[in-house]
This record gives sequence, C-alpha cells and structure tokens, in this order.
Amino acid sequence: MELPEFSDDYKPLVRDDLTVTKVEEELIVLNRKCGNVHRLNDTAAFIYQCSDGHTSVRKIRERLLDQFDVESQIASDDIRQLLTAMHNNDLLVA
Repeated sequence: MELPEFSDDYKPLVRDDLTVTKVEEELIVLNRKCGNVHRLNDTAAFIYQCSDGHTSVRKIRERLLDQFDVESQIASDDIRQLLTAMHNNDLLVA
C-alpha cells in the first residue's frame, strides 16, 4: 500500500465501515475488517473526527491550534504522524 502525501491540501477521509465509540476521554475505533482496536486520546480523536474528506490538513491544523495549546509545527507533525498511522492501520480511504 503506497503512502499518500499528506500535503496541506490533502483531505483525509476515514472509512465509513469503522465502529467508533467514545469511552471517557478516549475515542475507541474498531476496524472489523482486520479485527484491530485503536484507542485515540483527545488530540488524536479531534484529528480523526476532522478527517471527513472535506477538511484539508491545513484546516485541521488551524482547528487544532484553536482547540489546543500547541505550536504550529508540533500540530503539523502530530497531524502527519497520526494520518500516517491511520493509513498504515487501514483506517483511511485510499
């Protein structure tokens, strides 16, 4: 599976066949296709929920900066790291 380029204009889209549940402060994502369960903290959950296929990485970063006390470069790195992990775990539409 080839890794997409997560440029500022990329609009990530999570798969619609995932089971998502909020448990306390975490978002639990079940990928029934491969039987994996993913536990997302509040920052990762925020990025996951913004990955709607309409919101660009640039806009996700802007929203993340508004929501959390984080520097722009750290936010960019966090977004790209999470999108890479989501891609590698088959959570994103290719």
